[in-house]
Amino acid sequence: MKKSKRIALLAFFGILFITISSFAAMLIWPRVSFEGSIVSVSDGLLMIEVIDSHIENGLYFVPVDDDTVIKDSSSNIITLGDISVGTQVKITFDGYIYESSPGRVRKCYKIRIMD
Repeated sequence: MKKSKRIALLAFFGILFITISSFAAMLIWPRVSFEGSIVSVSDGLLMIEVIDSHIENGLYFVPVDDDTVIKDSSSNIITLGDISVGTQVKITFDGYIYESSPGRVRKCYKIRIMD
């Protein structure tokens, strides 16, 4: 086999391995959470202020879609309209935060009202 064919084959399998590894990591990526206080509520978007968390303190946009589960402190399902500014919440998300100002959570799975 010619050297150029070997290099091309090696590059192909290298790219294939990286692609499959990245896809597998997305499927098993752990869900993470943080707590904060709601600063604003708009259609499909919350702004949360985070203080004393494992993520950097500051403001974060949290998108809320039809797949986001919202529960009150008694674990009853509620809607985005039931949430008000100043409410303490726990946000469970996919672990990705876009580096923008303010930061933006990529996918929010659950919002839980804290006591």
